[in-house]
Amino acid sequence: NYNSIREYIRNIIMSTLETNLIQPATGTALQVGASGDTITVPSGATIVNSGTATGFGGTNSDLFFVYKSASDGDQSIPGTTQTKVTLATEDYDTGSNFASDKYTAPSDGKYFFSAQVEDDFTSGQRRDLSLYKNGSAFITTRQYSYGTTRHGTRVVAVLDLSATDYIEVYIYQGDSGARNINGIDTRNTSFFGYKINT
Repeated sequence: NYNSIREYIRNIIMSTLETNLIQPATGTALQVGASGDTITVPSGATIVNSGTATGFGGTNSDLFFVYKSASDGDQSIPGTTQTKVTLATEDYDTGSNFASDKYTAPSDGKYFFSAQVEDDFTSGQRRDLSLYKNGSAFITTRQYSYGTTRHGTRVVAVLDLSATDYIEVYIYQGDSGARNINGIDTRNTSFFGYKINT
């Protein structure tokens, strides 16, 4: 009877499907589940993808890389003063978020930043390289230069930012007179970063 046939079909549908290939009809797309369903991949199972995956995770975004080139010239840094590092040359800025020597976060999230400078500060003098968040020092690398005429300093951080928070690079040198950070096409004075996909 009808109810028996319906129950038989229901049992088939609800049972385990064992097959080696599921493919859509020509010209259509295969859909697994519907809105609101949960598709579970059990512990110990492996998904192997040899095609293009979309909609899984994401990619890091809003990448930028800026530097002080030789044509930009050196930047004079007064003694015992926190000074913002100017960076006029862009290799790339995918979200157009870097302007006026600062990076402005386009959205909430975690961001990776790295800044470095090459300088000719006097041997033995203190130098601090800092990332400033919204106008205040947030993280600083401190070093004392010895033995060479040029020195390098780097600061790296992952920062939790809200949209419109901005990040700048500042440097301090402990000499009484002004010294320079170098504009150079090998990008020894540079600042880069991106929003981390989470």
